[in-house]
Amino acid sequence: MKEDFRKIGYTLREISEYFCQKTPREVTFADADNYDYEISEIFQKWQNAFPEEPFEKEFPCFDALWEELASWNAQECWTHERAERIIRLAEKALKEIDDYLKKRIIEGIVKELEILSSENPRDFFYSVESYIDTYYEDSICALILKWEQSGYGDFGTTFPITAGVVAKLESLNDFVERPREVYADIIASAKDALKEVKEYKI
Repeated sequence: MKEDFRKIGYTLREISEYFCQKTPREVTFADADNYDYEISEIFQKWQNAFPEEPFEKEFPCFDALWEELASWNAQECWTHERAERIIRLAEKALKEIDDYLKKRIIEGIVKELEILSSENPRDFFYSVESYIDTYYEDSICALILKWEQSGYGDFGTTFPITAGVVAKLESLNDFVERPREVYADIIASAKDALKEVKEYKI
């Protein structure tokens, strides 16, 4: 199965957070050695899954962090300067990865809203579940859940129109067919939601 960019992104985020939470004295060669190996495995997964997207281009700050970790060998003594460099690079990498994940979530929501806004009210009854069931990892509700679990703030506060559309969709998920006008209203609202999400600046 093709590796999910979000799984890789969240793993990189965890590594960055690990070093961000440390003081220079707590950064050790063992940390560098362990994570150098783990990152090399992640890098290989990325190369296999996304050969058209160079890892170092997508994550230049994280790539610099990896280079710093990999350059520390067992014969070298710990230095405060190296430990500080690692922490500073991890802080930059964390922001970079958060921006990347946020961008990808937004792209997924835009795609869902584009599909929703082009639905036919006549057939929409059969499509409602696909938008709100979090079993589908690319459904709009699953993506909103990812947004909030990632600590990016309350989705409804940032995107009130889109949250309103989702609330309407959730209210329809009871296997009761509504008049076409109800579905047409949601589809029309999705166009406003699409504009709202597209205008968001990361």
